[in-house]
Amino acid sequence: MRRHEDVITPYLADILAEVRRAWHVEAQNTQTFLRESQRPDLTVKERGRDAVVIEVKIDEPNAPNTSGEAQAREHLGRQLASYERVATAMALRLPHRFRQIPHRKLADGLRHADDLHYVLLSGDKPGDVHRFPNEGWIKGSLTDIATAIRIGAIPTSKVANAAYDLEHGVNEAALLLEAAIQVRPKIGQQLEEILHQEACEQTSRMAIALKYLHQKPPTRSIGQRQTYLAF
Repeated sequence: MRRHEDVITPYLADILAEVRRAWHVEAQNTQTFLRESQRPDLTVKERGRDAVVIEVKIDEPNAPNTSGEAQAREHLGRQLASYERVATAMALRLPHRFRQIPHRKLADGLRHADDLHYVLLSGDKPGDVHRFPNEGWIKGSLTDIATAIRIGAIPTSKVANAAYDLEHGVNEAALLLEAAIQVRPKIGQQLEEILHQEACEQTSRMAIALKYLHQKPPTRSIGQRQTYLAF
């Protein structure tokens, strides 16, 4: 039996909804877009975050089915029924075996698969797109895909504000570090040894930025795995 993607998307919707309770996941909804009849395979919504639309394809026996990426790109900029515009889309590829897995094994097969492939697309229109990764596809599990969806759903304004806060925080902390070096020159000497450059304001900013980058965010379990919650 050659199973179509439409049969699998409701299973995907149920599993993703289990991963994050705040998500409302729709499969094959013909009313996703305002005054348009196109229906993405999946739409993931969460209050306070951008919706993410997903196109799902099943690979051929000996070749990847990459057609979902072009379809996902076409959704960027479209107006949702909620009047928001799509800023993030995903193309998801399932291994060919999902064409023939028995119905009763579909859910478990999806939950335990670690050879799913996806790309994340963001932009205001199909012709102006940021692709992650730049080339190829990322291989992973539904847990990995859920993390990518959550990051992709972060509003652009929130990302911009976070970047501003980070820059402002680094600058303020660097000034405090500079003041500490004036009182305790040994701190500056240690920075020079670690970063291999003369102690100065730029060196202090670099040290603070590295400190921020090496702080791990909190984690939580999803099933048997751990995932970072970056935001």
